[in-house]
Amino acid sequence: MATTYLTRTPSSNGSATTATMSAWVKRAATGEANMVFGGQTGVDGNNRTKFGIDDTNQMVCQVYNSGSYDDWKSTRLLRDCSGWYNLVFVWDTTNATPGDRIRFYCNGDRITDFATQDAIPENAELKMNTTSDSIYVGARKTSSTVNQFFNGCMSHIHYIDGTAYEASTFGSTDATTGEWNINTSPTVTYGTNGFFILEDGNGITDQSGEGNDLTLGAGTLTNTEDNPSNVFCALNPLNTTVGTGNPPSYANANNYCTTGGTSSSDFGGSGTLGLSKGVWYYEGLVVTSGDDNLRSVFGINSDPSVTARGNQEGQWNRWAYTWKGYQGAWWTNTNSSPGNATENVDYLNTYTNGDYIGVYFDLDNSKMLFTKNGVLERSGVSMAITAAADTDSGMYFPVYTDGHSAWVSSAKLNFGNGVFGSTALTGSEDSDWFRDAGGQGKFKYNPTQTIDSTTWDARAICTKNINTYG
Repeated sequence: MATTYLTRTPSSNGSATTATMSAWVKRAATGEANMVFGGQTGVDGNNRTKFGIDDTNQMVCQVYNSGSYDDWKSTRLLRDCSGWYNLVFVWDTTNATPGDRIRFYCNGDRITDFATQDAIPENAELKMNTTSDSIYVGARKTSSTVNQFFNGCMSHIHYIDGTAYEASTFGSTDATTGEWNINTSPTVTYGTNGFFILEDGNGITDQSGEGNDLTLGAGTLTNTEDNPSNVFCALNPLNTTVGTGNPPSYANANNYCTTGGTSSSDFGGSGTLGLSKGVWYYEGLVVTSGDDNLRSVFGINSDPSVTARGNQEGQWNRWAYTWKGYQGAWWTNTNSSPGNATENVDYLNTYTNGDYIGVYFDLDNSKMLFTKNGVLERSGVSMAITAAADTDSGMYFPVYTDGHSAWVSSAKLNFGNGVFGSTALTGSEDSDWFRDAGGQGKFKYNPTQTIDSTTWDARAICTKNINTYG
């Protein structure tokens, strides 16, 4: 939702002292303020509230009351950009116990350790639930400026007017895995101004039955297959460079990668999910590929940390297999030391801006192959790769990098999310877009292909598939 936010101004007064807010969120970056809810009274900016994650990566509640700040900040840091958090904020200033007037929950756990915990007066007002107040989802407002946009994905947003609920209303702990699982249909009383949005897809029509629809204040809402019940791979912004040089930049929930573009900037991006077995597929749209339009590099490698350290073509990774548009080169590194990759020129076709690259890799039989705009390379004959068990990490990660340190390269990756950048796939299934053989993901081209005269039922890189096949 990078510069996107939703807003609503109530037409009736609700409770100013009691509310519950729950949201499932997936961050795209750390070190920046990502607000989930915000409220402001009037337009002078001296009376407002915000709930979310601050630029220190702490859960935060900040109340600005007639120009005076009160802050609550958790000691716990929320720095995971690969999975979803369920954040619950309870505002209950009628509570006689000062420490219970604001309550934070993260994935079902109540936050009890705070770096900052100012006193919130009894019956203090929320500043987002009367006809004088406006509520913001995915941002906060100061005077006339909307800022601190939530950068990432959001789902199942509940605002409850007049009742304080526990986090257990919105999720439960899996008895086997210990994971916090979403409750998609919580039993709650939403109250006068309560609402439930982003239940399925990108709808902002209120699903609570109260008719309290929100409006799009700015930006674009993009529907994605990634959700709290099935987490899809993305590129990992925490996999950063070591030493000097410019790391890649990321956008669109970390599925749009742009390399540094100066000398000492041959750094790439690796996926958040590693794979040790199974047959897998992802695809990418080449946006710009260096000065000669042929420098983008797609493939897999075994060590994400190396990808972020001067790793053009993946040659510094001990186990890496990539396709470079320039000269149709097939880069392989099976050496016992990094930096000794082999370039096989004219082994594959060239590709350039606007081409869609598909990456198929069979970790059960240690093979892989590529497609260009849906057409198999090498007439459908695969290439051998080192067995995942024989690599340093025991698994492979999808990778996008560049082939020249001084030039900018960029691509929009689709690991099954159904989106290239901010453009979602549309049209009819099985003609305009495809799911994998198990019904997961959403791709421009069919993940099921005939390779080596056999059917490869390649799967989207997501947690449901990894649980079954990985």
